[in-house]
Amino acid sequence: MAVGEKTKILLKNFETYLSKERNFSIHTIRAYSNDIYNFIIWLDNIDPLNINTKTVGEFVHFVQKMNFSRKTIARKIAGIKSFYTFLYNEEIITYNP
Repeated sequence: MAVGEKTKILLKNFETYLSKERNFSIHTIRAYSNDIYNFIIWLDNIDPLNINTKTVGEFVHFVQKMNFSRKTIARKIAGIKSFYTFLYNEEIITYNP
C-alpha cells in the first residue's frame, strides 16, 4: 500500500512538531518517521486514522518476530505512541490507540 497524500501531510506536520515543540534531533525525527511510515505500510489497506490497540499490539508482535533489538522495538513503539498522541492532541483522531 502506498502512503496517501493526507497521511504524508500528517507525517510532515508530526516531524515539524517533533522538531519545533519537542526539540528532537534530526536523527530521532528520521527514525520516528521511518518507523511510522513502515507501520502504515504494514497496515496495508487499514486506515491509519482508524486503528485500535489490538492493531498496534499485532504490529509489535510482528517486529518482535523480525529479531530487532529491544532498543529498536522500544523506539518503534515510542514513535507510534508519539504520532498517535500528536494526532489525538491535534483533534485529528478521537481515540488514541
